[in-house]
Amino acid sequence: MNLAVLILIVINCLIYFLQYTDKIQVEDMYSSYLNVFVRKDYSRLIKSGFAHSSIMHLICNMYSLYSIGNAIVFMFGTVMFLVIYFVTMILGQVFALLLRHASHDDYTASVGASGAIFGLIGVYFMVILRLYGFSGFQSIIPSMIPLILISFMPGIDSKGHICSMAVGVVIGYILMTL
Repeated sequence: MNLAVLILIVINCLIYFLQYTDKIQVEDMYSSYLNVFVRKDYSRLIKSGFAHSSIMHLICNMYSLYSIGNAIVFMFGTVMFLVIYFVTMILGQVFALLLRHASHDDYTASVGASGAIFGLIGVYFMVILRLYGFSGFQSIIPSMIPLILISFMPGIDSKGHICSMAVGVVIGYILMTL
């Protein structure tokens, strides 16, 4: 396991522990249009990516981060993995908040590492598509269907997932054309 992936997993788990023991309040970490753009608390674009709403939320995200994170490190190296992780976390969140605002939803809260994880998945899609063509892309679709379906369950930030994945696809396209 890559050290950067491990450190991100440990930070996420530590923050969840602090939330669980009431040392950190999740209300101080989540992102919403109101908190980020009206109150100008831009730090929530990062803080929200480390807070989780439940232990199952944390476990699912950390398993996914372990799986896709190490694959991206293998493909692009540790530094590029971290750049991709944080850029997709922040930009995916910005675009999702703007979409929510456009639909008059300024209060919906968002937390979790899944935005960044979906960004990593977007990069991974582009690598597979570039290296193996559509047949390679088809081979990973069955493993992605559960993640995509989960994105549309009640209480899940589907806009955050979709926007982060879109940012990842763009980054993946750029990286694969360099």
